[in-house]
Amino acid sequence: MGVTRHPLFDDGHLSGVPADRAAIRRVRASLAWLLAQKTDVIGLFYAVLFVRHPELRGMFPGDLGDVKCRMRAALALCVARLHAPETLAEELGRLGRLHVARGVRPEHYPVACDCLIEAMHRTSGSEWSAELEHDWRETLRVICDAMLRACNGEDSTR
Repeated sequence: MGVTRHPLFDDGHLSGVPADRAAIRRVRASLAWLLAQKTDVIGLFYAVLFVRHPELRGMFPGDLGDVKCRMRAALALCVARLHAPETLAEELGRLGRLHVARGVRPEHYPVACDCLIEAMHRTSGSEWSAELEHDWRETLRVICDAMLRACNGEDSTR
């Protein structure tokens, strides 16, 4: 059985496979809903990250205000452009290089993704589903892969 539809979009690895527009809509709606909640999902992400991995706390400034704002903006930009990921290559490359300069290693990416998924799940409560988790994991995988490719000097649009 061949792949006929990529779960989110053509990230260069499944060239010519059309995007799943429904998954993109779910991720966009989910992020809009999450960011509108009383619970700060990005703040919760950092709380989960530092409880699970206290050794990573030193990589961040004492005041996370600016960091949280930048992460919120970067995530919103990525989600807004899911339909055209090639438009994110430069930005994700810049983010990847910035992360390397701050000491982020490839093994930190899955750790951060898991913590973000947990924060989203906790914030969403009963609104969360296995389908939405899959959509978000795929979105984050593609984002992280592009950032890592840029750090390795590869074309982030491949």
